[in-house]
Amino acid sequence: MNIDLIFKIFIYGCAVFFSILQGNAAVYLFNRMPAEWLCDYDEDPSEELKSRDVQRVKSMPWKYLFSMLFIVINMTLIREDLQFAIATSLVLWLLLELSIADVKYNILPDQLIILLAVCSIGFIPYKDGFWEILAGGIIAFVIIFTIALIGKLSYRNNTMGGGDIKLFTAIGFICGSFGSFFILIGSYMLLALHAIFLLVYAVVKPEYKLREYMPMAPYISIITAIYLIFYWDIQFK
Repeated sequence: MNIDLIFKIFIYGCAVFFSILQGNAAVYLFNRMPAEWLCDYDEDPSEELKSRDVQRVKSMPWKYLFSMLFIVINMTLIREDLQFAIATSLVLWLLLELSIADVKYNILPDQLIILLAVCSIGFIPYKDGFWEILAGGIIAFVIIFTIALIGKLSYRNNTMGGGDIKLFTAIGFICGSFGSFFILIGSYMLLALHAIFLLVYAVVKPEYKLREYMPMAPYISIITAIYLIFYWDIQFK
């Protein structure tokens, strides 16, 4: 049998195994995450958060859905470059955990954001050295901080949380200045489309209650995934 074919079968098999591991770990580790990570700095964890008997994320069906999601993602990624696939897959897994935390608890754990920023090291071979990574993070921070400041001055209220600013900065380390613009614009477009859909749905179904807060992390995560999987080569290839 052709050695290249054997190697490809082995790589794809490893990708499937790793995807299933990611899907299960997404649920298990979120349920075992320290309760303090899911609270604001000045808050004490609730008894529900501290309880080991309460599943924050149900095993059924989420571990299966997340596993299938990562099988599709990883099988798509490894067709191009193995190292890039590993780095991207880790980034998307962390973004999934952050999205769950934002949706359920309106919080983005600093610890996960730090790990996300550290993952930018895996993208150094695809950039012009460490300084390009640093520049991407700084540019992303300046952009998102300016938008948050304008929103606060215009509406006399925080239109963007500190967690979103830190998350977007970490994304800047990974995706650079071009990716930051792409993800910022795409995230707000997706948020706007979803908000319009929910408003229309609320009109059709008056019993549906609109949420006061729409978590930003899921939209950032979706657009980051699209950028890394499909559009990375616009800038780097």
